[in-house]
Amino acid sequence: MKEKARKWLRRAEEDLLALSQLAPIQTPDVVGMLCQQAVEKLLKACWIELGWRIPLTHDLRTLWSDLQMHFDFKIESQRLGDLTPYGTRARYPDFEIDPPDALEAVEFTLETCAKLKLWLESRE
Repeated sequence: MKEKARKWLRRAEEDLLALSQLAPIQTPDVVGMLCQQAVEKLLKACWIELGWRIPLTHDLRTLWSDLQMHFDFKIESQRLGDLTPYGTRARYPDFEIDPPDALEAVEFTLETCAKLKLWLESRE
């Protein structure tokens, strides 16, 4: 794995570690933001691993759309779209994530990040 991709992977792992120590019911906005960030960082690590320049976007569907042809697994585009605003809008008090949505985001994030990490680690 390329060193720069490894750095993005480490950052995503930090988000996942923090996520594992929070209660989605009590901190849904923070949990949602960490979910979005972990997935975004892993997608960007994949871009780097493929030798591509990372686009300046936080939109998870955009990041995945060009990558998906290089993977033997699927990631639901709609769920990526649902997760995307958690990384930016969740910082503002007018946007709130419902606890059940945060729980669903965690489940999707852990599943998605495991797939992406496995692919990156297979590149060693």
